[in-house]
Amino acid sequence: MKLQSTAGVLGRGFALVMSVDPLAGAAYLAIVVVVNVLPVLQVWLMKLLVDQLAAGLARAPDAATIATLGALYVLTLVVPAGLQPVHEVLASRLMDRSVAEVDRRLMRVGARLVDLVHLERPVFQDELRLLQEAAYRPPQLFWILQYVLGSLLPLVGLLLLLTQLHPLIPLVLILGTIPHLLAERRLSWLRYQAMARRSRAAREMDYCARLTADPAAAKEVRIFGLGDFFWRRFQERCVAALAEVSQLRLRALRTSTLFGGLHALALAVGFWYVAAQSGTGRLTLGDVALYLNAVVQVENRVMLLSFFFGMMHETVIHLRGLFHFLDRAAPAIALAPMGRGRPAPAALREGIEIRGVRFRYPGEVPSTPCPLPPLGG
Repeated sequence: MKLQSTAGVLGRGFALVMSVDPLAGAAYLAIVVVVNVLPVLQVWLMKLLVDQLAAGLARAPDAATIATLGALYVLTLVVPAGLQPVHEVLASRLMDRSVAEVDRRLMRVGARLVDLVHLERPVFQDELRLLQEAAYRPPQLFWILQYVLGSLLPLVGLLLLLTQLHPLIPLVLILGTIPHLLAERRLSWLRYQAMARRSRAAREMDYCARLTADPAAAKEVRIFGLGDFFWRRFQERCVAALAEVSQLRLRALRTSTLFGGLHALALAVGFWYVAAQSGTGRLTLGDVALYLNAVVQVENRVMLLSFFFGMMHETVIHLRGLFHFLDRAAPAIALAPMGRGRPAPAALREGIEIRGVRFRYPGEVPSTPCPLPPLGG
């Protein structure tokens, strides 16, 4: 159920950002797929080229085949470089328009919150703090898609190539990668929880920093000697937040070191096997080149995938909060249907008198009614 919820949130997020310009979005996806399939082709062409060169040492080299393979290899380097400017233009276009679309939806929903009591609640202000961060997450889906898809596509292709050397080589690499991805997912959830717990403290820190640095309030801060007060208030909130963040980073460092060591051990064992098999003639020199090129790219893709997998999970958490706000935002007071409300009086001729009126927010202790003088004349 949780996986379905995550898939639904991601699907809704991608639908939102792709709807701003479907044609540009389709072109963007096509470029991402093409650019990230070419690295797998590079590794395979390098193997064939090395085998042809090694065979040429024993007999007359096939110059035509070697030239064709070399030209194809160079082409796999030229095509991504040529598509890069187009990719950047499309990404900027889509991100700018998606930012505007998210702002429009938040403004449309915010217009429905007509009751000021709800807006003044500290809990709503805490939620608003998280929404300010979540509003920038949908445009980031383009970069997440680029790097996650750009890691998965070549990773799958490279693992298939390594299967030709031995079926256990890609299996060992996968088993060493999955725990790292799960650890990144766990850490992203802990970071979000820390942000939610410290949202009110972060707002107070922003208020202290803004007030003491604002020229309009500089005179009052100095006249009443409030600089030390705001500094202590900021420091109290800052120490707790930094301690929690430092603990999370230390945990991430320990996890990365552990799984990084296991991954390095798997790579070393695989290289020993390929080199030994090449020495006995069961594998060729091109297979050694294939393994070295493949594992270097696999390592880079796994590092990117682990980082952006955690970032994607963190984005899903923020998007879930954003969509929850967009779906449930409604006034807490009863409103008359459009066009059926009672019109306000054109003018107050005799004035009004308020007696026994109490003003309070929900959850506060009722205060003693304060008699007010009549209003009007």
